[in-house]
Amino acid sequence: ITFNYLAGTNNVSGDYTAGTNPALPDEVPSYKSNKNGDWSDETIWDAIGASPPCPIGGPNGFNVIIDHDVTTNVNYCFAYQSTINGKLRIVSPTFGHNLGTVNGSGTIYLEGSNLPAGTFDQFLDCATGGTLEYGGSGNYTIIASLYNSVPNLYFSGSGTRTLPNKDLTICNRLKINGPTLDNSVSNRKLTILGTMERYNTGAFRCGSGANAI
Repeated sequence: ITFNYLAGTNNVSGDYTAGTNPALPDEVPSYKSNKNGDWSDETIWDAIGASPPCPIGGPNGFNVIIDHDVTTNVNYCFAYQSTINGKLRIVSPTFGHNLGTVNGSGTIYLEGSNLPAGTFDQFLDCATGGTLEYGGSGNYTIIASLYNSVPNLYFSGSGTRTLPNKDLTICNRLKINGPTLDNSVSNRKLTILGTMERYNTGAFRCGSGANAI
């Protein structure tokens, strides 16, 4: 591929995905959390193996292992691979995150209807996966386009969480702690293979009809 530039051009910038062997790294740097904190705080990330120190702004584009509570305090947090053993808090009003390939048995906490970009097959696998927690204080409808089943599903905070227009299987634990969980809009089937728990002001509107089981 040949790129033609005007003579004297010296301001070409951006990311590259091709080059000669010496120009490309042999492995993706990896970082592991060492305490609770913000994604963009480089001091909460320890380099693994031969990886260089975490750059200012956080481990964007690299492998991350989250063993603590880490909060997306800025927009466009992104990783090549995310192992979530603790809790990753995707908080409003931040946006534009991409977690890459996601695994682990921890918690992804959300304050809106949709998951960030990423591949969640391993994280949402009922045999090995983790927990989705929909929190915050507003009313919103869950978008479950990336899953039909989930190991653990928690609802926290306040307001109303409206279930999507699709059948869902919760393999282990459904917990409602604070908000109202509303199935009366779409009246879809919930299959709970473990426990359903309600705490404090949490409420469940089951809906009606043949599918509202």
